[in-house]
Amino acid sequence: MVKVLENEFGVGIITMIPRTKVICPLTQAPVTLEINVEMRPNETIPEYLSMQRWFREKIDNQRLTIEQAAGMVIDLLVANCDPKAIKVKVKAESTLYFPVEVTKEYKRSRGDKSEGVEDVGDSGN
Repeated sequence: MVKVLENEFGVGIITMIPRTKVICPLTQAPVTLEINVEMRPNETIPEYLSMQRWFREKIDNQRLTIEQAAGMVIDLLVANCDPKAIKVKVKAESTLYFPVEVTKEYKRSRGDKSEGVEDVGDSGN
């Protein structure tokens, strides 16, 4: 869980770029991740220190694929902040293979209090 604040300043886009390390469950090798999170908030925004703590506790040094990491970030922000849209790009670098980047996106469905956008799922691997 992450703390949230009211979006009292009407922020339209939030970009967070945490860097962390995980252990690849397939190769057991350490992998450096750069996670680029772009969020279009609604009425609430994440409290950034709380987000940093969440990354340290839930992502850092865990056995995760980059796809799992992207999904965890989206799930967290959807559950806590109810955003209009989120785009998460995860770039992975390891000494065992070339750099890999995956992108996962979320947009509110038409039935929500949104402006008519839909869940688009994964947009790249």
